[in-house]
Amino acid sequence: MKLYELSYLLSPQIKEEEKQSLKDKIRQPIEEMGGIIESDSPLVQKELAYPVKKNERAYFSTLTFYMEPSKIPQLREYIRSLPFILRYLLIIKPLPSTQKPKVKRAPLSLI
Repeated sequence: MKLYELSYLLSPQIKEEEKQSLKDKIRQPIEEMGGIIESDSPLVQKELAYPVKKNERAYFSTLTFYMEPSKIPQLREYIRSLPFILRYLLIIKPLPSTQKPKVKRAPLSLI
């Protein structure tokens, strides 16, 4: 399994009571495909630097999850089919590694 990060913009026209159900529509297929969700940030309304599909504001969220790489094309197709997503970015994140302590080496002595 690889670690992925999905950042997405939701339409600003969605109602306050719909926000959680729309987030669940994004989370649900990830879990159904065997993905493990690591973190999910809350939706935050942002002013966009430039209009996206004629919207100057959007709700932004990021989802971090583990999934088999073979399932990613199917997930991308599903995300593209959702009409309320203005734009998304799916990246592979490096796996967290344990920090190895730096070994101090003795200085080289000149002969």
